[in-house]
Amino acid sequence: MEQQNKHIDLSGVEEQSRRFLAGGTFNWSKSNSSVWEELDALAIQHPVEKVRYDFRIIQWSIAAVFVLFLGISGFFRFYSKTITTQAGSHLAMSLPDGSKVNLNAQSTLTYHPYWWRFERKVTFEGEGFFEVEKGKRFSVISKLGTTQVLGTTFNIFSRNDVYRVTCISGSVKVI
Repeated sequence: MEQQNKHIDLSGVEEQSRRFLAGGTFNWSKSNSSVWEELDALAIQHPVEKVRYDFRIIQWSIAAVFVLFLGISGFFRFYSKTITTQAGSHLAMSLPDGSKVNLNAQSTLTYHPYWWRFERKVTFEGEGFFEVEKGKRFSVISKLGTTQVLGTTFNIFSRNDVYRVTCISGSVKVI
């Protein structure tokens, strides 16, 4: 298909516009002052109302957000996961930071998975072998004592009145 370029000649448009508008007269029925007087009268009849904000809604919204924040952070802080092994069984598991725990029979381990990045702490009863990843302080809390480490391998035996910690590598602090 052959394309043809068509150009419109606009050179005479300005002149035609001037001739058209120059010959016309507009008859207004009202003067400028009467139009302004009518507008002033309308403004007086319908004054502009000030917008009032209801700060109670804002206060309730802030309170609701605060309560929601407390609820969510409380859930993250206090939600715990408990792992228990039965008599005659063993269990190997990983904690959220990659640390490994081998639980012996009749052992219980409790930790807070959503709070783990802030505090690496487990509650433990029974016997278990821990391989802790390096990082912040890692605490194993038992009824009989607390063991704190930074990155090491160790075994904890905590049954009845016996609390024994055997450090394989690294260093531990027993309280």
